[in-house]
Amino acid sequence: MSCLVRMVCLQVFRQDLSFHELRFAMAETLAHLVYLAEKGELEIEFQDGVQIFRMV
Repeated sequence: MSCLVRMVCLQVFRQDLSFHELRFAMAETLAHLVYLAEKGELEIEFQDGVQIFRMV
């Protein structure tokens, strides 16, 4: 299973966020995904300049 940060963010946070709330939610989501990648629970793949997170 692979995913983009935006896909995860939209699953975790409510849908009616303001622009600024969405920016914070995306940053928080990315931080958690990178943390999980550093722990070895996810791997990061780059496709055409896009980070894709994949379960290990």
